Parts: sequence; structure tokens; C-alpha cells
Amino acid sequence: MALTSLIIIFSYITLLTQSISNEITAEALPLFFLLIFLLANQKNILNKIFSLNLFLLVLLTLYMFITTILFNGINGSLIFSYQIIFLILSLLISIPENFNTNRVYIFIGLISAITSLISIIIYYYLFDGLNIPLIDLNIQSDSGRARGLSRSTLNYSSLSLLGLLATLQIRNNALLKHILLSLILLGIIFSKSRGALLPALVALTYFSITYYKKKNILFLIIVVILIFNLLPTWFYERFASSFNFYSERSNVDRLYSYSQFFENFTFHGMGYGSTGPAALRFNEHAIGFESYLLQFLYQSGFIGIFLLCFFLLKMLSQGRKNIFIFYLPLLIMATVQQTFETPAVYTIFILLFICINFDKNYEYPKNFSTSRVKFN
Repeated sequence: MALTSLIIIFSYITLLTQSISNEITAEALPLFFLLIFLLANQKNILNKIFSLNLFLLVLLTLYMFITTILFNGINGSLIFSYQIIFLILSLLISIPENFNTNRVYIFIGLISAITSLISIIIYYYLFDGLNIPLIDLNIQSDSGRARGLSRSTLNYSSLSLLGLLATLQIRNNALLKHILLSLILLGIIFSKSRGALLPALVALTYFSITYYKKKNILFLIIVVILIFNLLPTWFYERFASSFNFYSERSNVDRLYSYSQFFENFTFHGMGYGSTGPAALRFNEHAIGFESYLLQFLYQSGFIGIFLLCFFLLKMLSQGRKNIFIFYLPLLIMATVQQTFETPAVYTIFILLFICINFDKNYEYPKNFSTSRVKFN
């Protein structure tokens, strides 16, 4: 648990580590600890190398290496292959029997809630003497955006959604679950990230309908209505702008970037480092789409589309609610944000991916707050 704690903590405090060192170190540290965790648990590999999922990922990795070299040349762009490589390692991992996934969910939710609470407090300027810039003021609003202890609002909102999804998986502690969910949701609201709030509300709604009794759902609706009535006016102005596709700048830019995807998409894909802001450091011709999903499809072409559809269909065919409630919100966010391009965010995703898959035989009982779960 010590190593996983380091992975989680350093993923959520990149603003602090960057102030001590630099941006690269801040993003690389959680990824480094994750790599140690993955390599330390690579056991019984022969029993897993013949799985279809693994075969498709290895095929995709090799294919994208070839397309990268053909269309971008041999340069720093190949570093972005780490995302699929880490995913492959996570499929080969053998988690020890004493590995408690519930503790991981709790710790992620706890750290996420703490960073949200810090942001909310700083937002209201209760500690004027604090020198750490926890509020990102570089937006079209003089009230700022909460970003926790992350390097950017995008990082913070993405990590907060992952924290919320981890908290939804917590078992045997309903009170703690609801406290953490409330703090994390407030943090997402104060980040003013529309791309994180929508999937968060989708996850909470699906969870409530699926696992709560009717009287509890009614109570939850009343609480949500009261919370939204107490929110400041900027909240409604910010999120009402989601439907303004004519004069709201970020919406106009996003739609334009989407049009660029359809104009430049190729059957074969353009390989690693062909899209995204980070790729511009290695490839001056890289373009961005304000969507991680579109970036992945642009890089991998129709092979990527096939792989994505295969995973989605396989997920739906399993019919496990805790799987669906994890992937659906992430798919929504990845459609409108460059969610997993940041190593710190991707690190938490992989850790949760491992935990969710380790609980592959687990399904929430109706009385999820008091039931005990046996791990295989």
C-alpha cells in the first residue's frame, strides 16, 4: 500500500512538486512509481500472454510505432507510446491476494477530497497569506478557477472525476463515501470544468438510480436541488454557456478543432505524437482536437476505432455495473477534454483500471454500504 500511496499523492500534488523542481519531474514522478509497481507485480505472465485483449494492444503498439516512423520520423514523439505500454503491463500484472482495492479507492477519494477542500477554502480567500497559487486566473472570469494542488485546471478536474469514480467503488462505509463525494463534487464545480461536471453528474445519477431505494433517490434529489440553489450566479452563467456555440470562445474553438479532425483523419492513422499540445515539443506539425478520444483515433486510424469498439462491446457484454459506472463517465470526459494526455492523470486511471479488473467478479449488492466483499 505504501507504493500505491506514493503514486496517488504525487499524482494529485503536481503543483507543489513543480514549484520545488520542474514540470517534467512533477509529471514523471507518479508515472515512475507506477512503473515500479507494475514491474514488481509482473508474475505468471505465461498464463496471460495469450489473451485477446493483450494481443490487440501489442498489435496496436507495433502498428503505431511503424506509422510514427513513416509519417513523423524517429524523434521524441515515440515517448508517447508509454500510454499503451503501461496498459499492456497492467494486463500482465498479478496483484497479491492481500492487495486491498477498497483501501485504494478510499485513499484516492480522500486525497481528491482534501485537494478539493483546499481549493474551496482558498477560493474564498480565507488564507490571504498563502503564497501557493491554488487558483488559476487565466480564464474569461475574474473569479478564478479552483485547481487543487494540480498544475492546471484540466489536471485537477480530470483527477477529481477519477477521485469521484473511485469513491463510488468504496464499500462498507456509506458515511465516508457520501462525505467524500460531496467534497469532490464541490471541487469539480469550483474548477468550472464543464467537461468534468457533466460526466460526474452522469455517474452520480446512474449510481443513485441503480443502488438507492426510491425514498433515498427522492431525498438525494432534494439535497441536490438545495445545493444548486445555494451556488453563486457564476455557476449558472458558466455552465449555461455550454449551449452557446456561436459567441462562447471555448465552444467555438472546440467545434473548429473537431472539424479539423474530420478534415485530417486518415485510414492508417498518423502515429504517436501527431496530436496534442505536448506533441508540439517534438513535432511542429502536430494538431490538437480538444478531445482525447479524437486524438487517439487520429493517431491510430481505423485500427484504433476497431480496438475501441471491441473494448466497449466487451465491457457492455460483461454487464457489471461497477465497470459501466467507471468507463462511461470517462468516455464522456475524454470526448470533450484532453483528459489522459497528462501523465499524472493517466497514472491514476491505470491504477483504477487495475483495481477494477482485479474486482472482476465483484458486483455491488443492493445493500452496498453494509455488505462484506470476498476477494478471489
